[in-house]
Amino acid sequence: MNFRTKEFWIVISLLLIAGVYSYVLRYSRVSANEVVQLESFPRQIDSWKMSHTYFMDDKTLDVLKSDQYIWRVYNDDQNNSVNLLITYFNDQKYGAQIHSPKHCLPGGGWKILNKEENSINVNNELIHVNKMIIGNSRTKELMIYWFWTRSGIITSELGLKADLAKNALFRKPTDAAFIRINTTYNDGNFQDDKVILFIDKILPLIDQILPFKKI
Repeated sequence: MNFRTKEFWIVISLLLIAGVYSYVLRYSRVSANEVVQLESFPRQIDSWKMSHTYFMDDKTLDVLKSDQYIWRVYNDDQNNSVNLLITYFNDQKYGAQIHSPKHCLPGGGWKILNKEENSINVNNELIHVNKMIIGNSRTKELMIYWFWTRSGIITSELGLKADLAKNALFRKPTDAAFIRINTTYNDGNFQDDKVILFIDKILPLIDQILPFKKI
């Protein structure tokens, strides 16, 4: 290998960056001082009422490695139903980082039929989220999700990793949350508007219980 070539130094630089990134994730850890209590999230939000709560088994929790989560079903007075999952990581330590739905869904038998980034207007501010249509042999669902850190709302997995590395390098808390909303998707009877209204209601409430940058 020619040690003077541009390609050589690019490879060396990438290896150094990867090494620093791995070291930071493994050994540089700053936990949040604030107390987060996801269970305090309201069970009724205007016309939306919690109708069911799910609990993960030990195997799922071992893979997820979050410190807290709530997984609930909410129904409104017109019997529209949404599935809300919020997971919180006190610090994204090595081996316990947020899992992207893009990687987890195929293992659970789901196919990603469509994916795009959307903007939602909340209190006259645009919030960027991911929107996916997913399906299996029995049903289709609309999924909207985003990540939330000290830097604000993040939509991309690459952006989440960069934010984690930045906070770790500067000795800032690396806590983060993952928020996901699912609802049934029916061709010709799309519940997009109802889900957007639900998100508009819950965003300020999530904002209150997470110790992150305010929206």
